[in-house]
Amino acid sequence: MQNLNQKGIAAIIIILIIVLLLAIGIWLGLKFYNQSKNQNQQSENQKIELTLDESNNGETIDLSQGDKFKIVLSDPGDGGYDFDKPQYDKSIIKQVDYQNISPMSEADGDFGSDEWTFEVIKSGQTNLKYEIYRTWDQEGRITALEVDIKVK
Repeated sequence: MQNLNQKGIAAIIIILIIVLLLAIGIWLGLKFYNQSKNQNQQSENQKIELTLDESNNGETIDLSQGDKFKIVLSDPGDGGYDFDKPQYDKSIIKQVDYQNISPMSEADGDFGSDEWTFEVIKSGQTNLKYEIYRTWDQEGRITALEVDIKVK
């Protein structure tokens, strides 16, 4: 009987060791996955050479093929506005990412911001325009940002 008890305890210990090793393996796998993901995100962010916002309205921006740039605009939701799709020549630049960023404060009227990332595809020129509108007032569109993009 004592021999049977020792075998049961040994089996439980072996099972616990296996579970512990599996947990360590999963933890290490997640750790390395997150590190790799963060490194990829950092290298992707390093490629963004230019960030434009409302203060760049009306400017001409000179870029080269392969450049990436970001547009950051305050979310106009506090006035009941939404962004319309950006208008641009899709053969010159292409949108590669979009993010809605949560507000950084709890201030009334802070709806965060919207960020669009673009990549230059080929040489040429395009106008990039963002308009905001209210769904019930299609006539009352407002230009939030408009820039000319020139690609060498």
